Amino acid sequence: MIYFIGGAPRTGKSLLSSEFIRVRTMPSLPTDFLYDIDQVRSFAGFDCLGIIEKGELFYPILKRLVGNIYRQSEHCIIDGDVILPDTSPSCQKAMK
Repeated sequence: MIYFIGGAPRTGKSLLSSEFIRVRTMPSLPTDFLYDIDQVRSFAGFDCLGIIEKGELFYPILKRLVGNIYRQSEHCIIDGDVILPDTSPSCQKAMK
């Protein structure tokens, strides 16, 4: 199962993810770490966008990433402010 933890910046997503990792011993992928990918940085003004806009721009990358994780790992946590309410249902469709 892939667990998505989303929310606005500085709301405790990383703390929640860390606690989940401690209790369940599973891998984690913070999306903040992916911002340095050239494809993401190529979007002009990405850092100045709002949460919804970032999530929409980031979704194609996240969808491909989730598909790869799903095929290789039983469980994983993905956290970040680019995780939107419709991320999980959309990614579930991509995994089928």
